[in-house]
Amino acid sequence: RQALVYWDIPPILDVPPRPLADLAAETERASRLRMQASYAELGELLPALIQELTVHAHQARASDRAQAFRLLADAYTAVDSMAYKLGYMDLFALAVERMSWAASQADDPLLHPVSVIRRSSAFLATGAWDGGLRLLDRAGREIEDSLSGEPAALSVLGTVHLRSAIMAARAGRASPAWDSMSRALDVSARVGRDTRDYGLLFGPANVAIHEVAVAVELGDADEAIRRGGRLTLPASLSRERSSHHYIDLSRAWLWQRDPGKALGCIAKAEQLAPQRTRYHPMARETVARLLDIHRRMPEPLRGIATRMGLS
Repeated sequence: RQALVYWDIPPILDVPPRPLADLAAETERASRLRMQASYAELGELLPALIQELTVHAHQARASDRAQAFRLLADAYTAVDSMAYKLGYMDLFALAVERMSWAASQADDPLLHPVSVIRRSSAFLATGAWDGGLRLLDRAGREIEDSLSGEPAALSVLGTVHLRSAIMAARAGRASPAWDSMSRALDVSARVGRDTRDYGLLFGPANVAIHEVAVAVELGDADEAIRRGGRLTLPASLSRERSSHHYIDLSRAWLWQRDPGKALGCIAKAEQLAPQRTRYHPMARETVARLLDIHRRMPEPLRGIATRMGLS
């Protein structure tokens, strides 16, 4: 929180900030930790990184200034992701504002729609579906109108469609949700592989995961399980995404009254990303429901519930 206070003025550090090349490597490490859902390590790394980058953003010569802001935008992205996943919504909102500010200074036109994708999580979390969908639609049109020639633009555009699909599904609007998924599939076919441009995961694997997620958000357990049953996650997929997939599937199996498979999915999610799973509200809700269902608690459920602080 203290690191995020500084933006229009730089902090006063006890020692000079590390060179931008070193901070670029540290920012890349932060991105890896975010995708691995290693939030404890990420939380230790980010405050100093943000403060040092803020100093560079204010004091760097013109040739380095854009890079400093680009790195700062990436660092803020790691903050907003961690804060959102752990439920610190006020901190998330502040980090999103800071990310938008840094993106506007970074001399990279694709960073603006990327910041919109990050900001859309606030609409998703608060149930402001219409506003979130309008925001994403505007970002998608911005990319198609002026940025479609950029190789990374397809990854950003596809991610906009995925986020729109989840937004519409969360609002209970099946047709718009599947329409957005269809557009994401079209973009994925053009990309042809899994990418990580701007820290966004896009490509065939993440599109398939979102198909399951959309079905879950629409309350269609049969469709979620059908699509999930034919999906094999690549080993290269980030633990953040793969763990979320199993959390989604656990909800579907719970609705199908198969607590054993629901528990198996939660256990798999915890194995992949323990910090993310133990604090994820949907995972906790599923475990709480499993505790209600079982008269005699299985040992794996007892262990997970204990680690979540639910028993």
